[in-house]
Amino acid sequence: SGAWYDSSHDGEGWLLDILADGRALVNWFTYDPDGNQAWFLNTGQVEGDTIRFNLLVPSGTDFGPTFDPDRVNRPAWGTATFKFDDCNSGTMSYDSPLQGYGSGSLELTRLTKLSGLECQ
Repeated sequence: SGAWYDSSHDGEGWLLDILADGRALVNWFTYDPDGNQAWFLNTGQVEGDTIRFNLLVPSGTDFGPTFDPDRVNRPAWGTATFKFDDCNSGTMSYDSPLQGYGSGSLELTRLTKLSGLECQ
């Protein structure tokens, strides 16, 4: 659990939260192919040192008083797999069928962790 980044991708990163039931929650803050901010998120299953996610890219409503939860769309973005080498590093591999994203991998470096936890 904590904040993670890849130093070669300034302005991007992930918030990971390991849940008590063997799942994890990820929020990936990044950019779309046109350079606009994009967030991908979902829960995934923890399997040893690996977490697999089927990411969603929510859209469709407005900020503030006109927010309408019934207008939120949650289309599939693709997959992300986090593989940890240790408590502070690893690799994230991704694959998206959406135009302009493709597949690849990024290095994981821990930025923050939860106070009082050894390695979670």
